[in-house]
Amino acid sequence: MSLPILKDHLRAIEYWEPKIHSLVDWNVEAAERRALPNSTGPLAGWSIGVKDILDLAGTPTRCGVKFLPSDPKPISAKVINALESQGAHALAKTATTCFAYLDPGPTRNPWNLSHTPGGSSMGSAAAVAVGMLRAAIGTQTVGSICRPASFCGVVGYKPSFGLLPTEGCFALAPTFDTIGFFTRNVDDMTTLSRAFVFQEPTTPIKPPVIGVIKDLLFGPVDDEMAATLDWAVAQLQSAGVQTVPLVIPKDFDVVYDNNKVIFAVEAMRSHSQLWSRYRDAYPPKLKEILTSADHQYFTENDSIRTNNNVQYINACSDRRTAQSRFEALFDGIDVVLTHAALGPAPRDLTQTGDPRANLLFTHVRAPVISLPAKLSDDGMPLGLQCAGPSGTDATVLAASRVIEDILQFDKVPPHP
Repeated sequence: MSLPILKDHLRAIEYWEPKIHSLVDWNVEAAERRALPNSTGPLAGWSIGVKDILDLAGTPTRCGVKFLPSDPKPISAKVINALESQGAHALAKTATTCFAYLDPGPTRNPWNLSHTPGGSSMGSAAAVAVGMLRAAIGTQTVGSICRPASFCGVVGYKPSFGLLPTEGCFALAPTFDTIGFFTRNVDDMTTLSRAFVFQEPTTPIKPPVIGVIKDLLFGPVDDEMAATLDWAVAQLQSAGVQTVPLVIPKDFDVVYDNNKVIFAVEAMRSHSQLWSRYRDAYPPKLKEILTSADHQYFTENDSIRTNNNVQYINACSDRRTAQSRFEALFDGIDVVLTHAALGPAPRDLTQTGDPRANLLFTHVRAPVISLPAKLSDDGMPLGLQCAGPSGTDATVLAASRVIEDILQFDKVPPHP
């Protein structure tokens, strides 16, 4: 990594980190050592933040709690090894909520320190927003990439489920858990993803046909968020992009109930050993769902109750049906565009925001990118989501680049 670029990151860290608390076990000497070996490849010189539920060789994986062993991990997660093979380096670990769930973590929103940065990839989103990192790794089990990206005014990409390896990442709900990235712009995201996953489509879709979803079946969004989607659609139409109103069938609302069943069973399975030993140390929101799942779905010997196993199996079957029906909506449409959150980041550090705007796309395993669009009247970012059927990641990235070029969001967090 070139020394001037590293110094830029270190200056940003020196100024911002005491304010936003986005890094874990920050050590400048260790960061400089990791930056030195990688000097070639398409990601040469790229500094990467690593959400602290992924293993990074030589550092402990804390998962936002104090009761896990603090022994350094001997090897890194597979996704980190792949990025390093392309020339990138892990500059720092980034903060997460407790086990990547809804209980707030230490990070503050750089746009206004009294607002939540979102969860659970909050440290990654906030650090990229202020230039502490070129890119950062996050994970999404419901909305933990797209929501903090929207709240912090950066680009957040959740790939199609299974596209990136999850080995070396602490599991929450394994059939939802997806590793993804944060960057400042779509060009960087495309470079990052192309180097790691795929080539760009041979025929770029310019302009794409965009389906516009105003109702994700969970209730109304904030007025400013609704107005932002309307404004974005008008901007796209003025630029010659074809937009088509798209209505999600009302019976799709079953995905919200099915998601809760699958999440609860898998989270309890993931935590069963730690839960039996440390349950009193778990924070309130995660403790509540694990306690409920433990009582409802599992017997005293940790096997799943027969009747609820049927419920889990049925929910998984319904998810496959929902995915097929979701993909059928794309007849004549390249991607869909909708809200990335219910509104701007709440002025409330006791919560991480509502993930329901992101749930459908995670549930049906779709690739989705959160793009900053505008600032609210209070100066907080408002983001939109661009999504496509599973496996159309390159198309979603190409369409996102078109949308970004038209919306022209170029704001950065003000110095407090």
